[in-house]
Amino acid sequence: MNVFDSEVSKWLRKSFMSGDLRPADVISENIVQREVGRKVSKIEIRKVLTHYEANGIVKILPKKGTFVCHIDKDQLRQVWDMRVATEEFMVVQLACKRVPDLEDAMLAQNELKELVEGITEQRIEIGERTPIIIPGARLPTVDERVKFLELDHRFHEAIGIAAGYPQLAHDVDMMRLKLMLAGTVDADAHRMDSTVREHFDLLQTLNSDGRSGIRPDINAVKLAYRVHVRNAARHWWRIEQTIQPNLAEEIYGQNYVLDIPDFHEVYPNESLDTENELWELRIATELLAVKKLMQAPDAIHNVLTTLLSLNANMSLIANQKTLSPDDLAKFDSFDVSFHTAISFAGGLLFAEEAIVFAWHRLGLSESTSREQPDLTAVVSDHDKIIQALKTADGTADEKMKDHLTNARARRRN
Repeated sequence: MNVFDSEVSKWLRKSFMSGDLRPADVISENIVQREVGRKVSKIEIRKVLTHYEANGIVKILPKKGTFVCHIDKDQLRQVWDMRVATEEFMVVQLACKRVPDLEDAMLAQNELKELVEGITEQRIEIGERTPIIIPGARLPTVDERVKFLELDHRFHEAIGIAAGYPQLAHDVDMMRLKLMLAGTVDADAHRMDSTVREHFDLLQTLNSDGRSGIRPDINAVKLAYRVHVRNAARHWWRIEQTIQPNLAEEIYGQNYVLDIPDFHEVYPNESLDTENELWELRIATELLAVKKLMQAPDAIHNVLTTLLSLNANMSLIANQKTLSPDDLAKFDSFDVSFHTAISFAGGLLFAEEAIVFAWHRLGLSESTSREQPDLTAVVSDHDKIIQALKTADGTADEKMKDHLTNARARRRN
């Protein structure tokens, strides 16, 4: 049996979620045995604790005991970024399937909806936003909070498993536990309501009609996921700001999630009806992102491997003699990931969202319009951007501008 499915593991998770176990607390094997049941051996308890230690949740110190780990601000940023990157990868892989299996995710989602409607005393209608004020809402009980977190975990886990990555889904779960212990995963009634609605938005973008051969729009899926995690980060920041006013800014940086209005508040849909305006939006945000990245040598070092890998995959596709619709869809996925990876590394989540939004509205992911010379040109432009970042010659923004200008010209033709 998987140790993470054992009764000991379930008790630990519930204790973390309820706040009964916090960073620096001692985990007594005797107490675990008493709470879980006398039939549980200390050997099994130690086995579970060893696995949790391997995932950075607890620390076992010989002759001193087992302690819940403390996550410092540097670790917190890394864990958050890794969680988002890994989970987005799984969401995209699920979107690449002709008929994504969303049954388990929907089961968890429906239970979440029922739970939250009982707390807020209002029906959650798909497609509607969470009202600013929920008159009938009350504070969730500890048991309701734990159940919400467990169902939220089941939803996200089901997405990863359906994508075909059960181990990555488990890894993300461990990251979420770390974030929970650091206080970044929590929910009041308002955030619970928003979470359910954002889950429905994600599920709607993932739904496809396999009989017609239409796959989910990858950029729409990415946008739905990023809105979800961005709002979760903002919720935590609003709470944390009342406790430790400068901590969130220290962790995320001033432009990461702070002081950034909602995208649609800045760029309402009706102001983006023309193709020229969309291109100007995309070019402006991508240049801002790459300029920010140019000022962060460590971030460049961290993202180069990702950029090289994405462009290598694109090159393999571009050099094939014949290209299937699946090949073109993969190329587009790698392409948009290349651009958003740059903005993410530069610490601009807002830029990421703007890029994906403009990309989606421009129809740049319509693979049927791609021709092989275009693919080769894209790979070549990407190589120039990568080399400029690698050599730090100060021309990466110029290379990006040239690339976007070329892409715009190809689009016109």
